[in-house]
Amino acid sequence: MCGDESIAKMTDDLMPSRRRFLEFTGVGVGTAVAGCTELSDEGTPTADDQSEPTEQTGTTDDGSGGSGGGDGSRRVSVAVEPDQQALQETRSDIQQRLQEEEINQTEAQQEFAAAQQELVAEAVADVETAVEEAGATVEDALEAQGLLLVAGPADGLIDLLDAEATGGLLSADVFEQVRSQQGQQS
Repeated sequence: MCGDESIAKMTDDLMPSRRRFLEFTGVGVGTAVAGCTELSDEGTPTADDQSEPTEQTGTTDDGSGGSGGGDGSRRVSVAVEPDQQALQETRSDIQQRLQEEEINQTEAQQEFAAAQQELVAEAVADVETAVEEAGATVEDALEAQGLLLVAGPADGLIDLLDAEATGGLLSADVFEQVRSQQGQQS
C-alpha cells in the first residue's frame, strides 16, 4: 500500500514545471504590474495638468518602441493560469486512485501531466478569446508553459487582467527569456 510520503512525493513531482515557471517569472510580475499602472496613466491629463494632452508615442520604457508605431500599442507576455479548482479535483482523484493502488506512481504522474496540459490548453484558448475581444493579437505562444506574447492597445492589454485565466501581465522580454531557457533545456 502507498504511504503518505509517496503521495506527498507524487504531488511534489507532478508540479515541477509550474513551480519553476513561477519562480522564474515571480520577479517580473512586480515589474509588470508597475508597468501596467504606468501604461494606463500614460497620455492621460490630470486635473492639475494645464497643458495640452500629450499623444502616446508607442515607445516603451526601454525605448524599443511599441509594435504598432505611434498608436499606443504595446507588447506584453501574458501568463495563463489553468482552472485551479479543476486542477485540484484532478489531483485529488489521482491521489485517491494511487492510494487504492488502481494506478502506480508513474501512471499517476503521466495522468496528472496530461490533465494539467489539457487545462492549460483550455485556459490559453480562453485568454486568446479575451485577446481578440480586447482588440489585440497573439504574436507567439509557448502553450505548454501557458505564456503568450500579445500586442495591442495599452487599455486593451490591461483589460486582459479581467479574464479569469489570466495569471498576470509580464514584460515582453519575459517571453523571450522563457523561450531561451526552454531552448537551453532541450
